[in-house]
Amino acid sequence: MQQQVLGRLIQQLAKIVDAQENQSYRIPNYESDISLAQIASAVLVPQPPQDQHNAWRPLYDAAWELCRIGVLRPGEIAPRGMSAVSRLGDYYSITEFGREWLKRAADRPFLDLSHLNEILQGYGWRFGEGYRQRAVEAVRSYQTCNYLAACVMCGAAAESILLALSIAKRGDESGVLAEYRSSRGRATVRKSVLGGAPDAIGIPLGTALEVMSYWRDDAGHGVKTTISLSHADQSLTQLIRLAQLASEHWDKLTGVEPDAPK
Repeated sequence: MQQQVLGRLIQQLAKIVDAQENQSYRIPNYESDISLAQIASAVLVPQPPQDQHNAWRPLYDAAWELCRIGVLRPGEIAPRGMSAVSRLGDYYSITEFGREWLKRAADRPFLDLSHLNEILQGYGWRFGEGYRQRAVEAVRSYQTCNYLAACVMCGAAAESILLALSIAKRGDESGVLAEYRSSRGRATVRKSVLGGAPDAIGIPLGTALEVMSYWRDDAGHGVKTTISLSHADQSLTQLIRLAQLASEHWDKLTGVEPDAPK
């Protein structure tokens, strides 16, 4: 429900931005870009009765999610010297960042980023707090169109998965970390994890591990990069796939029986 409401709200906001920039569009008399009450019928389908407060909650939660990442700002477009905010609740203005973000919204495969975060965090019990931290940062960076940072954090989260597999397989955390930090350590640890795995597991897992290349080989170096939205989309998709494969085949890759989710 929340994902659908957020998606429809983004669609309506994108239409407003398009109308403001490409058509004759008069700012409404309430001096904000939007009133949620005015567009509710297109976002909440079907629109609930006014007295069903909880049924309206997803609309306002979606608006606040867009405020949180900088797309919307509560209140009037330019309050100019007001000593108190006169219009909150239903009234929002679209930020300059939000206008650019909304123009590209249709190109994003991930609209409900809270749901994406839930998917990635669902594997945190398996791969540890280092993975959780980096997965959160990957999603947050993607939310705010920082695609280079998103790729860096996807690669770092993938590294956490690789290390978790190796540590479980060898039972020697300090030894694995020391090896990883050595010359060609990443390749050595990767080979130790994939070595002996059936091709049906090793080949797709090895492909998914390529997400680390955005971090180590492309994104993390101090030179100008061409990493864009499409690269970030691919990185997040690969990270999800890597987490799925590593979790599903944990016992075959590590020789350790999988625990129940915590």
